[in-house]
Amino acid sequence: MNLNKNDSIGAEITTIEKTMHKDQRNYWRDPEIQDRYRALLEARSGNKPTPRRRGDLETEKKQIEAAMKDRRSDYFLGPRNVDGETEMAARYCQILEWEAERARVFMVQRDALSSPFLRESRA
Repeated sequence: MNLNKNDSIGAEITTIEKTMHKDQRNYWRDPEIQDRYRALLEARSGNKPTPRRRGDLETEKKQIEAAMKDRRSDYFLGPRNVDGETEMAARYCQILEWEAERARVFMVQRDALSSPFLRESRA
């Protein structure tokens, strides 16, 4: 069976998410697997790597949102990508998609913490 790149990325993401559910303590103790998970999510979405620190991302998002208020800014008139979208607008979409994916990951982790299996193993 031949797996294409997206299938193998998806399979590895699934494996890491299972680890999050089954062995959360080890997931949080292993920064390498956390970094790998972030890299896989970025690779799957086709986005350029995002800043690792949340503050950097929030700062960039605020700067773009400030530019959105000025119709003469790079958000509207700046360099365009091959799809005809300005680079700044495309980056803003990437940030929003990254935040949505991050929220999804948080929900998976939260659900793993509240699973009945974990409550039984802690008792």
